[in-house]
Amino acid sequence: MTPDSYSHSARPIPAEDSLIGSLTGKLSLPDIPWARYLCLSRPVLAAAFLLLQLVASPLSATAIAVTAAFLIYSLFTAFSKPLSGNRAMAGLLADTVFFLLLAAMPVAGPLLLYSILFLVLIGSTVAGFHSREVILVSVVCLLFLVALRKPQLDGLENTVAALGLFACAASMRVRQHDRAIAALNRKAADWRDAEARARDLERQKIADDFHDGPLQCLISFQMRLVVLRRLLERDREAGMTELQMLQDISVRQLRELRSFVRSMRPPELDGASLSVSARRLAETFQKEAGIPVAFDGDGPIETSPEITGDILQMIGEALNNVHRHARATRVAVSMHKVGRNVQIAIDDNGAGFSFSGSYTLDELELLRLGPVSLKRRARSLSADVVLESKPGRGSSLRIRVPISPA
Repeated sequence: MTPDSYSHSARPIPAEDSLIGSLTGKLSLPDIPWARYLCLSRPVLAAAFLLLQLVASPLSATAIAVTAAFLIYSLFTAFSKPLSGNRAMAGLLADTVFFLLLAAMPVAGPLLLYSILFLVLIGSTVAGFHSREVILVSVVCLLFLVALRKPQLDGLENTVAALGLFACAASMRVRQHDRAIAALNRKAADWRDAEARARDLERQKIADDFHDGPLQCLISFQMRLVVLRRLLERDREAGMTELQMLQDISVRQLRELRSFVRSMRPPELDGASLSVSARRLAETFQKEAGIPVAFDGDGPIETSPEITGDILQMIGEALNNVHRHARATRVAVSMHKVGRNVQIAIDDNGAGFSFSGSYTLDELELLRLGPVSLKRRARSLSADVVLESKPGRGSSLRIRVPISPA
């Protein structure tokens, strides 16, 4: 039985995509050059044993029949399809039996020939099976040779013992490699699941933002168009006034759509620190929304690009909510590093939320209050959030995010 005939089936390897498999395709056992050499050497060895028996004197019909059967078996398995399950175990048993029969034949060949034959046998076992099969084959062959006590094969026991020990160590190493691959596959599956969850959350965030922003604006605009048509039918002057109001609304809606598109874009870091990127974000918001922003921050705050991006997304979402809902005339943003945390405060003088008071993140989620997308992102960052609302007098958002150095 060749290594290629049963290696993929007797020792199954998980077929999920791995970190490397995601780039190269499905994960499978690598091509083993030495295993292919073993495959080619088996018929050659069988032919050598058959020639040895044919030139022996006297001829032994049994020995010739055994070596001929071994040659036919070697040629057949060299080109057979991969076996699995019980058939693979039967192939290993046949390999072992042929080695024992050849060792017990009356006419013995050179000791090197038997050593190479056992090397092929044990190498095939390492390539296709677990450590227990390697140990079993090694022990059975060693005990058989010790019991046989054939003078012509004196010293073969030592070779079998040494190769068996080496094969057992190699098999254990292969087993560790298989376990490492399985662990990588499980980790890759977890990453794919996390990616799918993050994608679903982002889709939900976009849906929520679109529902609260552009969709509501379009519905309001459509309703005003119905009113405008009726007014034009009754009072052209009042209709023109309403048309002017619709034009003003369209300008505001265009600003909100631009703000919505801007909030969907990932922040551009360009290698800048968190504080520098946050200041740029505030300046961009002030330019596009037309709302003055006072930014107060420490010197450069360094953290990982992932955390920096998430924090900037939170600040952008908070400013976007101020622009869309608060009707504020000024905003104050502050950012300071305290220990291993970044403390962020965003205050506005707008209309505030529909509720009054100060609430933590857990309380906001329990009562279903506050911006949904911002709460989701804060939870993913393990951030502490306090939202204070004063209807008619503005709102205040406090965020404390644990960070690690970049």
